[in-house]
Amino acid sequence: MKRLGAECVVYVFLLMFMLLGSSQAEPATKWDLSRAHSSVTFKVWHLMTPVYGSFDDFDADISFDPQNLAGSSIKVTIKTASINTGWGPRDEHLQSEDWFASGRWPLMTFTSSEITSKGDDMYVAKGTLKMKGVEKEIELPFKFLGIKKLSGDMKKAFGGADEVASFEINNFSVNRKDFEVGTGTSTRETAAIVYNQVVGSEVNINIAIEVTRKTS
Repeated sequence: MKRLGAECVVYVFLLMFMLLGSSQAEPATKWDLSRAHSSVTFKVWHLMTPVYGSFDDFDADISFDPQNLAGSSIKVTIKTASINTGWGPRDEHLQSEDWFASGRWPLMTFTSSEITSKGDDMYVAKGTLKMKGVEKEIELPFKFLGIKKLSGDMKKAFGGADEVASFEINNFSVNRKDFEVGTGTSTRETAAIVYNQVVGSEVNINIAIEVTRKTS
């Protein structure tokens, strides 16, 4: 009787393991980033003036299928030293300890944990945004702009890819102070400037991503 009971326990554990394994979704379609047709831009207020900029060095690891959201995932990696506002002295300062501390924290990342549909090609990627050593759980809304199949000369122009897809993130805001960006002071020229009073806290972010894949 004891042996039978032990066999039942083993059987139950094996059954649970099989059920858990079978419930895991298959990975969704893997896409390759097209850097030439993708961008990460932002706007922040300097007193009453909007200042625009971009991050020019970034990468994205995207697996996405609207029919397999459970197996879909997004990871975006941005090099903080690639910040570009069009004025060298400002870009240099933004890489300093006052701001992104690029020497110590060269990367900011977003890694999704779940992607859900909101209808009308709108989705939300829940996940972790990490910047300057601080991690925050956020919800990143994005629009899926669709898939275009390529053939003939179009395939050659896209390096042999069979399909192109696009994603867009519009007017997504991040509070820089939540990540301790620009919360210190710095002496530049002859004045000490308190940047958390001069520069707006909310940073407006826009991202356009084009990806490709080969199906054969």
